Amino acid sequence: MFTITTKYTSPIRSLNFAPDGQHLVANNYLYRLVSKEQMRDDIGYNYFAKSRFFPDGRYFVFTDLSNGIFLSDFETETELNVFPANSYCNFLLGPSQQILVTRQSSSIRPVEVDSTPTTTALLDVSTPWTPKIIWQTEENKACFCAELAASPDKLTFAAIEFPEEYGQSRRLAINRFDTGELVRVIMNLKDSGQPPSLHYQPSGEHLMSVTAESITLYNIQTGLRVRTIARPKGGRFQAIAMHPNGRNFLSLQRLDGMVHVWNAETFEISHSYQWPIKKGESLAISPDGLTCAVGDSVGNIIVWDWED
Repeated sequence: MFTITTKYTSPIRSLNFAPDGQHLVANNYLYRLVSKEQMRDDIGYNYFAKSRFFPDGRYFVFTDLSNGIFLSDFETETELNVFPANSYCNFLLGPSQQILVTRQSSSIRPVEVDSTPTTTALLDVSTPWTPKIIWQTEENKACFCAELAASPDKLTFAAIEFPEEYGQSRRLAINRFDTGELVRVIMNLKDSGQPPSLHYQPSGEHLMSVTAESITLYNIQTGLRVRTIARPKGGRFQAIAMHPNGRNFLSLQRLDGMVHVWNAETFEISHSYQWPIKKGESLAISPDGLTCAVGDSVGNIIVWDWED
């Protein structure tokens, strides 16, 4: 275990390992883990809240969930395209070199995407300067997707959808990646609080919906709830991360930064880590499953080796 302290005291809202497992992006800082060396501190904006690498490690996508979605070449440090927004936005990596983008009430848009009030579209960015629209929502059917998760086989995606029509309740829905077509609505969400985060289990058979208070497991094929697990005593869920082995997932508590390791089948805690950090903000596991990281509210990052 070792600690990385960034030169600012900003909350570490986004943690993401590069595909090689040897580099870590925290907010807009890039670190080489072997030497603990900060290599760059200019990747996008300080407060972007979500970042993802394409599997080959070349392209990097990030957003602050407000000003737009940015596509850059990670090797050459070149910004390739931006999908602007003046309100909420989100994205999800799709099959091959595709990005699912969703934006709400944006009046500033690239030429390639039309000016519907709310747009969700799947873009082919194999030629990043001139992305091609595979599909996008129609104006009278538009939903802003506050939370997104891709199935392991990239055939479907789950979304917390906010329908454009006033008064309609938001819903947890499963959609096809290739067409955007609705497969099924898992449930309608009655409350107006923070939407749950979504995570497919590696088998693709179940979907986890995570709030601060609980984790609910749904069967993808039937849409039925399988079980609900209450938060551990003493702390609310801040983030979870699925382990590539498919047998475990990690959860992070907000107030004390406690990290629990769970059995993904029994939903029992196998062991826990109490790291010397402030309030927990973010959590990540490397693609090879060998390294884990947690970020706190004052710019500290704890990195440790996974123990099976």
